[in-house]
Amino acid sequence: APAQPGALNKASVGVAAWFRKLAFRYRRIREIYTACSDNVNKLLGPQKYQQWVELRNEVDSMTDNWLGLSMQALQLIHQREDNVNVLVTTTPLVPALAKCLLHGLGEMFPVHNIYSACTIGKQSCFERIQARFSNKVTYIAIGDKDDEAQAAKNWTNVGEDH
Repeated sequence: APAQPGALNKASVGVAAWFRKLAFRYRRIREIYTACSDNVNKLLGPQKYQQWVELRNEVDSMTDNWLGLSMQALQLIHQREDNVNVLVTTTPLVPALAKCLLHGLGEMFPVHNIYSACTIGKQSCFERIQARFSNKVTYIAIGDKDDEAQAAKNWTNVGEDH
């Protein structure tokens, strides 16, 4: 049976309302991330923040200072003029943003430089990043999966460092 003339209109209004709600939600998440990117204490409060710092330091000491050393490397890149850190993760976007804030990575990774490959895959994210920043930059892919190795192989012979 053919669809009723008003049925499609109602469905499209429902979809549009859903997208508006989703856009509002992500706008609000971006605002919170940006406001707390330099100090997760704003998000957690002093007591929970202190507990989190103690736990994070304990875990870092058990992992041979992995987080501390990673933070130093990211900070060096972040401080260099005309250099950016970009994060690609298979974690859904909202949990990835929360992890960045909790681990003190908010300053090193602005919200617009965090890509979730959860639904589109890492290779698609890498292609979007390359389209955004062009072929005339140097890319460094760091990771422990074949996706990062493939990206590094694809980006080996790109232009000069910017």
